[in-house]
Amino acid sequence: GERLLTAGADGRAHLWRVADGGLLASFIGHDDAIFYADFVDDARLVTGADDGTVRLWSVAGGEGKVLETYSKAIIALDVGGGRVASAGANSALRVTSVDDGSSVNLGFRHAVWSLELLAGGEQLVTGSFDGSPRLWNSTGGNPLRTFIGHREAVLRVAVDPSGRWLASGSYDTDVRLWDLQRPVLRQGMAGHRQQISDLAFDGREQRIASAAHDGQVRLWSGDGSRSTAILSSPSGDPIYGVVFSPDDRRLAGGTSIGDILLWDVEGEDHELRVLSGHDKEVWELDYDSRGRRLASASFDGTVRVWDPATGSELLTLRGHEQATAVHFEPGDRRIFSGGTEGVVRVWDASSGEQLLHFEPNCGEIWRLRRSPD
Repeated sequence: GERLLTAGADGRAHLWRVADGGLLASFIGHDDAIFYADFVDDARLVTGADDGTVRLWSVAGGEGKVLETYSKAIIALDVGGGRVASAGANSALRVTSVDDGSSVNLGFRHAVWSLELLAGGEQLVTGSFDGSPRLWNSTGGNPLRTFIGHREAVLRVAVDPSGRWLASGSYDTDVRLWDLQRPVLRQGMAGHRQQISDLAFDGREQRIASAAHDGQVRLWSGDGSRSTAILSSPSGDPIYGVVFSPDDRRLAGGTSIGDILLWDVEGEDHELRVLSGHDKEVWELDYDSRGRRLASASFDGTVRVWDPATGSELLTLRGHEQATAVHFEPGDRRIFSGGTEGVVRVWDASSGEQLLHFEPNCGEIWRLRRSPD
């Protein structure tokens, strides 16, 4: 993408020209920190903030249109198929058209912690405080499916690449796999000792990975029928997130103490390589398109680039106070990073040279998004 979208704690979003760091447009209207920002298409973008509003903007700038207003902060938001699904801390759940602004209140009474629009945006899945994932029609009505089985709040939901299976992870420490076409539990997956922090399907639908605060990642067969491996953090510290490599041969996880755990999930012994260098939380990981490099962003202020095959550290990129976001651009020539000091930095992915930095004066940056083009 030739444009970069940033959003910060001051309630402002900014659009930048990547080539020279020029500011293209600013989006001012929120009264509190923006936690979600993404492109709807080449001409529009959407933001969600702790002021309880969801806003639609033209990339040309100007005054944004308020799509939704909640009496409390927004917890979850997703964009797809010309629709915006949003959930507030006041337990409201709505789907809004970005074309005409029409909105459907799904009439839900429980706080939604996680949601995901299915391909095309015509349906969505939610995970909520009452412990039951649900499948909804985006145009309204009662839930199409209610999946009953968890004993506590559902913190994560994820849909497999085919759109057939729903995985849910709960505060009750269980992972469950559901058939989206029927309200049937395909498989219950127990074993974690603390709450689930993340879920991931591999691209071939052969594995499901679950990460938890117990310091473990568990691998499950694609149908959830069996646990194929237990991958443990040597320190036992919480694992915040997991990501499969593009070829699905490796799985990377970031921990609360700064270690990056890299497992060979194809080998029988699931060889673990610990990438050490960070000394504080690792907040985000991103592979390049070929899986030959792995970038990490940490609260220690550095972005590091690693060779997953050897575990060697290729680059250390310094400049942030606390790095929170990192992405390779398409083509892998540059790396984008953001930090709590409110600066976005662009690096040469080969040399580590800082090419540009944007100073939007927007406070802490927690999310970066490239334009579709």
